[in-house]
Amino acid sequence: MRYLKIAIAIIFFTSCKNNEIKIGDKKNSELVTDFSGTGNIELPYCLNIDFETGNEYYQTNIDTFLVKHNLKRNNDKINNLFSANTIDFVSEDENYFMHYPYDGKASSVGKIIINDKITAIFYAYLFSSEKTQPRLEIQTFSGDKLIDKLIVASIFTSECSGFRDFCINKEFAIEIKDYYGCSEDETSQAEHIYNFKINKDGFFEKLDKEIKKQANISNINPKYQGSFSTTVETELTTSGMASVTYSFSISSNIVKLNEASYHEPISCNGNYRAIENNNVLELYYDGDEESCKTDKPNFRIKKEGNKFYMKGLGGEGTFNKWIEVERK
Repeated sequence: MRYLKIAIAIIFFTSCKNNEIKIGDKKNSELVTDFSGTGNIELPYCLNIDFETGNEYYQTNIDTFLVKHNLKRNNDKINNLFSANTIDFVSEDENYFMHYPYDGKASSVGKIIINDKITAIFYAYLFSSEKTQPRLEIQTFSGDKLIDKLIVASIFTSECSGFRDFCINKEFAIEIKDYYGCSEDETSQAEHIYNFKINKDGFFEKLDKEIKKQANISNINPKYQGSFSTTVETELTTSGMASVTYSFSISSNIVKLNEASYHEPISCNGNYRAIENNNVLELYYDGDEESCKTDKPNFRIKKEGNKFYMKGLGGEGTFNKWIEVERK
């Protein structure tokens, strides 16, 4: 009987300890999911990267970066909810800067309440490239369950450099601007705008960038109007050098492409939408071939003096080069 009482006492004590742990875990969970440890971000809110700030630590020190943008690191348990290794929405081939790995502990720096179930937390952290530099990411949660994540701001420098910054409005629409280029090659500079919206379920819904661009421009600049043509050699075959001949017809509101080739497949013929961006006319395919539709321009055309040049012509050896085209 004595041993039986001891056994019962042990079971009772163990049960009580387990209950204490469960209660404690619940309290800890409540502390995390109420998100009171980080301040509200008033909308609309914009973070604009400033390379002219005059403080050399702005590009490498997380606290200096945050002070510049009136943000403050939080030391609450919200930080433990951060999910690392986000895959950026821009592919590594398009912009490898945004794919440098996470390096350093992330801190929440603010939040916005999407609805009574969804909260968006702004996290700041460092990432590793040739320099260790700051980045800002938004992650959405339902309670302590991660829903989605989006990198919205960053600085990056190496042999080339650039930045990403953003604005978010009261309807939770986010405009992200990417800029990157090489100072020794001005033609390699590029700027892209991407649009997202946080929906009622907490997901970052990507909006149609091309629709927004088309709405902003009604007519094509007269300096680009006319007929342009050129022939680009691609590769040597057993029966001669393969090539593609491009003929563009540009009017006040539409662009038409007609390709002819020798030993090369023909694709993406037809109509294109034209958007002028930083004195470069960007051409976006507007036909029925799904493989020809991309978020970035299929072709670009620019004028230097009395000459015109196009990018996107030919194969791997010429695709990223500015090639002179004849205007008729």
